[in-house]
Amino acid sequence: MKTLFIVITLTFAMVMLIISSIATSAFSSAAAASLLLSPSKLSAAQAPLQASGSRSSSPLTMIRFDTNTTIKDILAIHNLGISFDKFIAKISAVAKGQNATVSQIRAWNYIQSLVKINTDVCNLNQQQRQQQGANSNKDVGNIMMSSFLSLPPPPKAICDSKMSFAYEVCKGDPTISDCSATIRKYPSEAINNYIKTKNMHDGTQTDNLAYEELENISVTLNHTPNNTIANVVHFGSSEIAATKS
Repeated sequence: MKTLFIVITLTFAMVMLIISSIATSAFSSAAAASLLLSPSKLSAAQAPLQASGSRSSSPLTMIRFDTNTTIKDILAIHNLGISFDKFIAKISAVAKGQNATVSQIRAWNYIQSLVKINTDVCNLNQQQRQQQGANSNKDVGNIMMSSFLSLPPPPKAICDSKMSFAYEVCKGDPTISDCSATIRKYPSEAINNYIKTKNMHDGTQTDNLAYEELENISVTLNHTPNNTIANVVHFGSSEIAATKS
């Protein structure tokens, strides 16, 4: 009788254990199925983690310019709608910062030098009159200078781009010595007079032309088979841009 009671007790215990195992397995399967069938719940749970781990970057953080910059890089910045003077302000600050690379400093120095160079090139006629008035002695140096200054200035479309570039660079960083009328009247006054007399529109027109000139500069600094004058993208001539403004 005692033996029979033991057998019944053990049997009951085994049955309860089996039932418990089945119930646990069923609950786990149901929970897994719930997650599979409801991905929105999983996404919702992950959302705070993703949101906290990501930061939307400002377009200005993408701005860079150095001797390795390509036309494609410039087009990407232009297509973001960033005005050229803001672009200049950014790369100027980077080039003057403690973490500036040699490549960034060289590129920035070249950009600064072009303010006067572009103005000189596009004001040859004016320089010729000044030079002829100043030169009383016809020595070899003066003859060579007169020969250089007798060359006609570049076509208007080229000078529109070069002078728009100088104009926008000075807007972006007025601390450049060639941009300050208080330091020296030339070339800053000549740049402003060119924009005014040519009836060029400050904004979209000068922005587009300045970006075009920057493409040409990138070819000079980074002349590779995939970065040539043939790859330069034109945003419209100065006359077309003026009608749109």
